[in-house]
Amino acid sequence: AGASSQSTFFLKYGGTGEKNFTFIDCDLSVKLCQVKATGYPQCVDLSRGAGVNCTVDATNDEYYCQNALTSGVAECIYPPKHNCYDSSCTGKHTYNTTVNDCDQS
Repeated sequence: AGASSQSTFFLKYGGTGEKNFTFIDCDLSVKLCQVKATGYPQCVDLSRGAGVNCTVDATNDEYYCQNALTSGVAECIYPPKHNCYDSSCTGKHTYNTTVNDCDQS
């Protein structure tokens, strides 16, 4: 299978200069952030803003998108690979103590 991707956008935006620790909520999937001359951030209805593309491939076949709580920066999180298959089979009734190796994936 080929790689695929999905965009995730930032949800907060920070100022500059003396206002570099000032963050405002701004959904950059539909708006654009700019910085005023004072360094204060502003959210405007101009176009889409900053985001990140999450890509799946053979190594990273799952992901979810999240936004950092303080900065709102969009990021892709790739969880470790896992499977939910048993690696053994156990008998029933009088054979309930019988366990055989059995990769059920």
